[in-house]
Amino acid sequence: MPLYFLHVQDGDELVQDSEGQQFDDLEAAKAEAILVARELMAEALRTGRPIGLTKAVLIEEAEGGAISRVSFADALPSDTTN
Repeated sequence: MPLYFLHVQDGDELVQDSEGQQFDDLEAAKAEAILVARELMAEALRTGRPIGLTKAVLIEEAEGGAISRVSFADALPSDTTN
């Protein structure tokens, strides 16, 4: 299984994932990135901090180079019932 790193970007600041995780493919890594973004937003809400919709999770392959980006705003569930 490929190794991916999920870094959190907040403007110019980058919190790097130094361990990485193995996923079946990029789609599985994207699904985890969405969960990470949602968990970080939930924690911000619980502690009274801004949720930071401009933040993002950058997905990087072990060989290097960001290959995908999941913004916190994109990680919010869409309202398809209206």
